[in-house]
Amino acid sequence: MQSSSPPAPALSAEAAPPAPDPAPPRIPGPPYVPHAASPYRPIPPWEPPAAPHTPRTMPARPRELLAALALVAVADLALWSGKDLSVGGYGVAAFFVAVPAIVLVAARARRLTLRLGAIVAMFVAIAARCAFAPGVGAVLLGLLGVFALAITMRNRSTFLTDIAASFGSTFVTIPQRLEAVVSGVRKHLISTKDGPRSVSHVLIPAVLVSTFVTIFALANPLVARWLGGLTRLLGVPTPVRVVTWLFMLFGAVLLVRPAIRRSSAREEADTTGMSTQGALVVARNALIPLNLVFFVYNALDVTYLWAGAPPPGVSEQKYAHEGAAWLTLALGLLTVVVGVMFRGSLAHDTRGKMARLLAFGWLAQGIILAGGTFRRLAIHITTSGLSNVRILGMFGTAVVAFGLVLVGVKLLRRHSFVWLLRRQLDALVVALLGFSLLPTHRISAPVNVTRVMAHEYQALVNIEEQASEAESAASLLPLLDHDDERIRRGVAALLLDERDALRRAASHRHGWRDRDFASARASRDLEAATERLTAVLGDVDRKDAIQPFEYIRNSSIEGEIAQSEINKVEYAPTRSQKLAQRWVTAHTTSAGFEELYDASVLVDGKPRARNDLTSAKQLFVARAGYDYKAETLGTITTAPLPGREGESVEAKVTLNRTKDGASTRVDVVLVLERRAGEWRIVEERGAGGTIF
Repeated sequence: MQSSSPPAPALSAEAAPPAPDPAPPRIPGPPYVPHAASPYRPIPPWEPPAAPHTPRTMPARPRELLAALALVAVADLALWSGKDLSVGGYGVAAFFVAVPAIVLVAARARRLTLRLGAIVAMFVAIAARCAFAPGVGAVLLGLLGVFALAITMRNRSTFLTDIAASFGSTFVTIPQRLEAVVSGVRKHLISTKDGPRSVSHVLIPAVLVSTFVTIFALANPLVARWLGGLTRLLGVPTPVRVVTWLFMLFGAVLLVRPAIRRSSAREEADTTGMSTQGALVVARNALIPLNLVFFVYNALDVTYLWAGAPPPGVSEQKYAHEGAAWLTLALGLLTVVVGVMFRGSLAHDTRGKMARLLAFGWLAQGIILAGGTFRRLAIHITTSGLSNVRILGMFGTAVVAFGLVLVGVKLLRRHSFVWLLRRQLDALVVALLGFSLLPTHRISAPVNVTRVMAHEYQALVNIEEQASEAESAASLLPLLDHDDERIRRGVAALLLDERDALRRAASHRHGWRDRDFASARASRDLEAATERLTAVLGDVDRKDAIQPFEYIRNSSIEGEIAQSEINKVEYAPTRSQKLAQRWVTAHTTSAGFEELYDASVLVDGKPRARNDLTSAKQLFVARAGYDYKAETLGTITTAPLPGREGESVEAKVTLNRTKDGASTRVDVVLVLERRAGEWRIVEERGAGGTIF
């Protein structure tokens, strides 16, 4: 019996189910036996090979993008004033406060460690130093510290070697850093859930806000003033400023997305190896004579340096001065030699016990040598004052001495060479930071003032440098009471020059960014002392006052200077003495008479007009012939005339007049008065009968 159901319709080609994939070719081999002891495993189902995996860069988060823009804005606010780059104390201090805070906030993860706290404290100290008086060293360490902060807060333990490796990796992977920013901008700013953003999404709100702000500015003068200030602040930037923005944005991107490299080096030494016989012999043969050499040198220091009795024919100052730098180098080499010699198995091999004892003895002698180096520096400072170079030398010697201690700890605790290198670099960074943060000029100036007041003139080399530093200039004011007029006037001239430099700098400042505490305080103190400085300088040009000061300074640079040599340095001539000298010169060259005299001059009690007097003198010199000479004998002396109004002095000049081989001595008295700030001759006695 047939079924009444209609036959199934034929499927079309489009509706037909897809044909199954052809079976993969069977791998030849024995059949699979499902038994636990079978050496064969079931053949897995065949799958097409997967496409090669290409890692994708994670897009930057909105917080990171905003942080990069905030870093550029902070840098621009702190370093630009109007259209000019303005790197000042308060601006740089604000930069080193805001930038680390932004980097901390923008980080994806933060690990609170002691080292991170130390870096944050470092930025506080750097900001304070820049607000007081910015220095190149503090600024450079602060810039490097920003990247160190970005790396340190992402790790539990970070050393300078890790920071250097991460710094290099960050620059190597710059394309990935930029790709992350581009991806983040595209994801968070350009695209939305419903599709790409339209320009109208931003343009229409901006137009509406601008319209109502303009209306309020027209309605309220206070709002108009605010809007005018904002317009000046947001004016059209210069091309240089735009290029600076691009560089700062590039640096900001690297800060918010740095590459992290963690070192896997062990700090504990591997104590399983054995040292070679050659290394043992080299260590013994080197350390025994080196200990003897250091022992002999330390014995010399005990005899001549610590006892205060230098060798015959050598002053204590010279004996101390010639050794400090070389001894610091010797201590550094000692640290390197011991560190490298015991970096491997020799540091723990039982056969190297004698070598390690010799190394400890050498390190102990190095500590004694470091004490001698500090003693030399102290003697040098006592005699010739304090300077930045000597303070740096003290820091360098301290770092090297601490390195000796670290080498000893490495040998005693069996640490690796990596441990030693990391701690040495930490000590170096701390020393550089300490030197950069110290107001070295402010510390040195009182020491040098004390030495100069005690007639130790080698410190004048440092005085001239510190007179041009804002942080130390006012500390030199006690030198105005020095018993040598050449020192008093030289210091007064230098401080007046610094006062004028501070005035010029203040006139070019456009805002708070350019200012710093040290400059403001120095300007205030020097302005208050202007009357005293002017009185000490007296009737002497500044450059003339500085010249004998520098002669004394240059004479004392090479060592001790005898008072007899100092006495040979001439005093700075006053303006009235220089005018009298010009009077002598004019009587030989017949030029410049007009600039010497007042409109009316008394010549041996008779009034003469300036034009008549100068014409007569020029005629006399012309008739005297080429062999006529008029030169001074001795020094031109001046004395004030108290009975006259205003400033008047009497200059006594002794001339030697030579004509036709015959010499005549002439004593002349000139009376000079200051007229409109310039000296002029108003009376002349003793020259009329012989010159005319």
